[in-house]
Amino acid sequence: MTDKDIASKALKFGVANEKNPGPGETNLDKLLQTLEPILDPIPYIWVSLPPGESVPPILASSSIYTFAEPYFPENGSDNPTPAAGLLSASGSAPKTRITIVLPQPALNAYTSSTMRLGIDDETLGLAKGAEIAFPCRMITCKVQSSLSAVGMIARISKILTSEGISCNVVSAFFHDYLFIPEDDAYLAMDVLLDMVDEEREKAGLEPLDEDYDPEDEEEDDDDDEDDDDDDDDDDDDDEDDSNDKQANEGGKDKANGDETEGLRKQMQQASVEE
Repeated sequence: MTDKDIASKALKFGVANEKNPGPGETNLDKLLQTLEPILDPIPYIWVSLPPGESVPPILASSSIYTFAEPYFPENGSDNPTPAAGLLSASGSAPKTRITIVLPQPALNAYTSSTMRLGIDDETLGLAKGAEIAFPCRMITCKVQSSLSAVGMIARISKILTSEGISCNVVSAFFHDYLFIPEDDAYLAMDVLLDMVDEEREKAGLEPLDEDYDPEDEEEDDDDDEDDDDDDDDDDDDDEDDSNDKQANEGGKDKANGDETEGLRKQMQQASVEE
């Protein structure tokens, strides 16, 4: 089978190549105008497992990103272990280190459970040699970008670099994800939204959104607390009304009892007189 035949078959089954770049937008202007960044409220953490170690099943189900990277031992050799997928001179595949990105609450819950079982807390319940770093927040680029798109991540990196913001980018099949240090997450949202609005203004489009304000989240929390307080007040009022009703009914019962007793005495008196 020739290369042309292979390419033709690939197209038939929807395999991406130069003529079929896959789903998603490739036009840089449209990508920037419709980027629509969304800040995930959950904090995340990066974990690297020791070479050859697998991800504990309970953490594997919580991981939003898993990557097997080649292990280059620090042995001073000029010929490090070859990249994953390649064979070494001995014909054996190299070891890999697994990197996972976890929601911080999931790792905390796993750590607590393993500590209760008496597992060494210095390794956080993971295999000895596990490394944990980079507490961060995730920003999702809602625009559906093509894996063949050129320039979008470069533009994002440039604008974040201008503010001194670190960023680790993960590109999945449909969307791109920006992992930003926790303390810089709100600033990153502001500069990204400003960039989007500038691009939309150039194209004569309406602004995408107002600046992202973390106080909005606090106000929402305050509103929820106020609603809870109002509910408590309503419950107190209902309880008071119920007590008043019981008291009134008790008074009515007593009055009815007194009236009945009076009638009974009158009937006894009339019987005596007869």
